Amino acid sequence: MAGEILYHFFNPGDLLIETIQQISKKNKIRKAVVLSFIGSTNEVYLSNLTMGKNKALKKTPIKLDKALEIISMTGHIIPLEANNIRVHMHITLADNNGHVIGGHLDEATILTGGYLFMEILEQGNGTNYD
Repeated sequence: MAGEILYHFFNPGDLLIETIQQISKKNKIRKAVVLSFIGSTNEVYLSNLTMGKNKALKKTPIKLDKALEIISMTGHIIPLEANNIRVHMHITLADNNGHVIGGHLDEATILTGGYLFMEILEQGNGTNYD
């Protein structure tokens, strides 16, 4: 229901983006905003923007293979054409020395667990959630 706060616990080994897509499909979510996510990960794929030649923007892939705290994640789910959705997340991570890195999240594997709180803005009867 629109305005409802959805809570989901992520288990070790869950894929963050893939699981949010599955939650969206199961609940027929078309629009939502992440209010809070904290947890841990040991494998993260980011793609941050950099400026290339002639000031053209390009994505620079970053892969992190180490234990990291997820200290924040924000983002949204938005509808696309043909009843598809886009899960668009940005994440902030900290290592055991307190060094922080973040950016556009392509995917992450949950290490010990994770806690998602998401506000549903719109639900529908779409069937394609890729």
